[in-house]
Amino acid sequence: MATKISEHFTLEELTYSKTASAKGLPNEPNAVQTVHLCRLVYDILEPFRLVWGDAIEVTSGFRGFEKIQKLEHSSSTSVHPEGLAVDIRPKNMSRIKEFKQRFRDWLHEEKKEYDQYIDETRNGSEWVHLGHFTVSGKQRRQDLVTTDGVNYRLLPRWTKNQ
Repeated sequence: MATKISEHFTLEELTYSKTASAKGLPNEPNAVQTVHLCRLVYDILEPFRLVWGDAIEVTSGFRGFEKIQKLEHSSSTSVHPEGLAVDIRPKNMSRIKEFKQRFRDWLHEEKKEYDQYIDETRNGSEWVHLGHFTVSGKQRRQDLVTTDGVNYRLLPRWTKNQ
């Protein structure tokens, strides 16, 4: 049975790892990591889902073990292992460009606190990485873009008329 965090998100979708599942590795958060995931849902994901009005897919959330991180080519500075980040995209991928822009606009218009918004495109796949906090608890409100997961550049400063 699914563990609902909110109307539209479950703990299972935030902790599912295709890699962990394929390798038979556990990917279960501890109590602190679960609180981080719940806060990410309450503060960002559920409120945006209500504004977006359509399904959002979590492609990667919690990555709890070093082996999973390495298999998924995670950055050594990734906050996924702490439950502080999520990769998302619209279920309807024909709306990906609209989704990315609307999500970024919403973060700024609503003055949401976050660490990093990253517009990611790699190997023909697109998504948004949202880091809620750094491990030290900072929220830098960085807006970045990457096409290779290695090189990042700052997006132009957000303005209401974008």
